[in-house]
Amino acid sequence: FKKSMWRKSMPKGLIIKKYIEGPDGILLRDNAYVGELAWEEEPEASPVTIAEIIDSETNMKAEKKEMLKEELCI
Repeated sequence: FKKSMWRKSMPKGLIIKKYIEGPDGILLRDNAYVGELAWEEEPEASPVTIAEIIDSETNMKAEKKEMLKEELCI
């Protein structure tokens, strides 16, 4: 679920505050506050291919890696 969808679906009159005023007038941290950067998009993670995962596997011998790649048609 992308954060931009949250931004688009929020009511326009909704105000989100970091601190709320307590019963004695003391400012209390609002636990529902998600942070200043909550609505910014996260950077996309670089896609890792199956071949890269197989190549990075240290427990397999090179011959088995090649056989696995052939079986998977990579």
